[in-house]
Amino acid sequence: MDRVSVLAAFYCKIKIIMIDSWYKGKFRLFIKGGNDNMKRKQRNVRKRLGSILLTLAMVLALLPVMGGEVKAAPSYYELWIDGVQVTSSNCGDILGNGIFSYSQAYNELYISGDYTSTSDTIRSNIEGIKIYPDSDECTLTAPDDRNVIAFRKSGCITSDGISVLNLRGGTGIYAEASGVNLSIQDVNLDVHAVSRGIVGSYDSSIYATQSLYVRNSNVYVYATQTAVSNFGAIQPLWL
Repeated sequence: MDRVSVLAAFYCKIKIIMIDSWYKGKFRLFIKGGNDNMKRKQRNVRKRLGSILLTLAMVLALLPVMGGEVKAAPSYYELWIDGVQVTSSNCGDILGNGIFSYSQAYNELYISGDYTSTSDTIRSNIEGIKIYPDSDECTLTAPDDRNVIAFRKSGCITSDGISVLNLRGGTGIYAEASGVNLSIQDVNLDVHAVSRGIVGSYDSSIYATQSLYVRNSNVYVYATQTAVSNFGAIQPLWL
């Protein structure tokens, strides 16, 4: 198997970025820096605010209209968790197990625990969505022939810089459509894939328009076929 090894170092402020990557088989990116205690405090504040907003939205949705029992029809979002479409009615606890919730106000999907799916774990068709592991460590597992996370619009996997998101399945992250830009930012990401790790479209005319950006993250990808491929550009983001 041909291997391409790239070693690059970038220095900006107090951050040091090092890339040591094999585009077939393995991909590693390590970035060091930051205050973990401060990041934990910021995450806790964000979680409390998100919970308050979700609770308020649910209470307002349950209020009677003009003294009657009529409730507005739920809004449907272009986001699916293990085949279940996210709506304004179920967004506070999408699967009813306390693991997934979605804030339409922030356009953020929160993950609060481990989950094993029977189809694609997360499928998004929402522009600019942020997938946010909301605990110290979460593991998402998909079947060997499915994607853990599939994007049809540009999106970001992000957190507070200390959370760990483990992805296990056939393909870890798949960018399906033309012009999809993926960002991995402020998160520790570990991908073990049966076939492909982080990949763009299989159509060369499409993946030429796709990009993968990494900033302030520790990323490790292992795959039996291709770790990271099919992007027009793969690069770190400057701070």
